[in-house]
Amino acid sequence: MSPTNAQAHVKTRLISLLESIKASDAKAITSHLASLEEIVEREESSLPQELAHLLKRRSYAKAMAYFDDGIPAK
Repeated sequence: MSPTNAQAHVKTRLISLLESIKASDAKAITSHLASLEEIVEREESSLPQELAHLLKRRSYAKAMAYFDDGIPAK
């Protein structure tokens, strides 16, 4: 299964968010969070249900694991 365009955008933003957190870059964190929320709000229907659920609950590490493992996180 190939990822949708929305999934690709989410994954890119998640990677950027996690890198910003590691760098303690508050401005970038804020920007990436806002971008992720916008993507989820706009594209929720085209995202897998489990992924959308994780993103809405701000479970970003689990959402990244969803991409890395290809299976829903527990």
